[in-house]
Amino acid sequence: AAATAPPATAKPPAAGAAAPPAATPPKDEAKEAKEKERKLADLLNKLAVGKQRLRKARLSVEQHDEEHKSTLTRLNAELALAKKRLDDFEQNTMQSRIDRGTLGLQWAEDSIKEQEEELSQLEITYKADEIAKVTKEIVLERARRRLERSRRDVVLQKKDFNTLKTETLPREKEELKLAVENKERELAAAQRGVILARIDRRMEIMNAEQEVTK
Repeated sequence: AAATAPPATAKPPAAGAAAPPAATPPKDEAKEAKEKERKLADLLNKLAVGKQRLRKARLSVEQHDEEHKSTLTRLNAELALAKKRLDDFEQNTMQSRIDRGTLGLQWAEDSIKEQEEELSQLEITYKADEIAKVTKEIVLERARRRLERSRRDVVLQKKDFNTLKTETLPREKEELKLAVENKERELAAAQRGVILARIDRRMEIMNAEQEVTK
């Protein structure tokens, strides 16, 4: 009888050869569906938040525009008022105060002249008249004192009037000019601020729009 061949035996894997991959277990379909739902809900939530941010950014632009409009309106009104005050001072107040000062000095100088004439007349009258010496001295001394006070008052009025023309009025004029310049600078700064704020708000809107459209 013919001899039976021995059964073939599997050869062991060669040294260093990679082991065959292990079989992966089947995925849990319910778990996968739940994960998809979670991701979808997360995306919807992000979209809703993005829309709210976009709405907030647009409302912020409107609010800032109203605030800036109010600020610019106020500053323009204040600048116009400052200019009017300066114009009134230059056209009316300044000259009026100089005229009043001139008139006041004229009144004072005329009063001195009248008192001098009165004193002179009294001296002539009392010299020619036979009157009590004491009474005469009292009347004349009273007239002299009044005249002296008037002269001193005129000196002070002249000093005050000179100060008014050379210092007070020029200083007040410069203060009014400075007020106008300050308002002009404040208005210019506010206008620049409006431009910068609009750029910032516009960038916020663009970022919010980008978040929504991602």
